[in-house]
Amino acid sequence: MGVVMRALLALGLAAVAGLASAQGAARNYTDLIAMKMCDMEARTAVLRSLETGDQYLEHNLAQMEYFDGMHQMMLKEIIRERGGWPVEGQKMIDREAACAAWMVVMHADNNMQWQCDVMLAMRTLVRQGKANAYEYAALYDRVQINMGKPQLYGTQFKASSNGLAMIPGVSASRMAAARASMGLSGADLKGHARKFGAWYH
Repeated sequence: MGVVMRALLALGLAAVAGLASAQGAARNYTDLIAMKMCDMEARTAVLRSLETGDQYLEHNLAQMEYFDGMHQMMLKEIIRERGGWPVEGQKMIDREAACAAWMVVMHADNNMQWQCDVMLAMRTLVRQGKANAYEYAALYDRVQINMGKPQLYGTQFKASSNGLAMIPGVSASRMAAARASMGLSGADLKGHARKFGAWYH
C-alpha cells in the first residue's frame, strides 16, 4: 500500500472514530436527560401516593427502586465510556445533563461505596473548577448521613410534623463556615432553611 493510500485510510478511520465518539456523546446526553425525567416522575408518583394515601404506594415505591437501580447501571456505563465523570462543558454535557448524573448518584443510597467514590471524584473536579460546588456539598452531606455522621453543609432535609426540617449536622458556626468556604449562599442557616420551607434548630 502506497503512502497516499495509507494516509487516506488513516484519515478515514479517524473520521469513523470521530463520528462514533460524537454519536456516543449524543447518546450519553439523551440518556442522562431521560434518566432525570424518569427519576422525577417516579418520585412525584411516590409523593402523590403519600399525600393522598392511595392504593398505589407499594407499586410506586417498587417502581422507583427499579428505576434507581437501572439508572445506576446506565450512569456507570456512561462514566466508563467517557473515561470519567460527565463534566459540564465537555462532550455535549450541559448543566442539565451534569445535574441529571448527580441526581442519579444522590438517589443511590443502596450503593454507599459508589456514592463515596463519586463524591471524592467530584471533590477533585470542584477544586479544578469543573464541577458544581453545591452538588458536591449535597453529595458529601448525603454520604455523611448514610454513614450515620452529621452533615457539614446543611443541604439535606427530612419530613417532620412541622414540614421539612434540616437533618442535624455539625454546629451552626462550623456549618456556616463550611458553606462559605465552598462559596455557597445562605451562610445564615435559618435563612437557608427557610428557602426550602424548612425549619432549623
